[in-house]
Amino acid sequence: MTLGLIAAEGWGQVPGLMLAFMLGHALVYAALLWVAAWLFTRLLAAAAPRALLAVTLGLVGLGLGTTLAVDVYRTPFAPLHARGNLLGVLR
Repeated sequence: MTLGLIAAEGWGQVPGLMLAFMLGHALVYAALLWVAAWLFTRLLAAAAPRALLAVTLGLVGLGLGTTLAVDVYRTPFAPLHARGNLLGVLR
């Protein structure tokens, strides 16, 4: 969406900053998650190398099940019914 804004409106100051902020945010979170996963696998491999695959698959399955079963994030601007509009959301 930001790239579409940049294509339509030009690079400018705000769209470029938005893109840089979102890319930086994604890179920081990806790096933090990579470090956490690397540390977890090193500690588990040292403690129980045979259980590494089973525990990793179990945690991935638990995360997938949680995101499918639980409303992890619900935007406050989401309509509550199929034919929602902005006025109904803001009420």
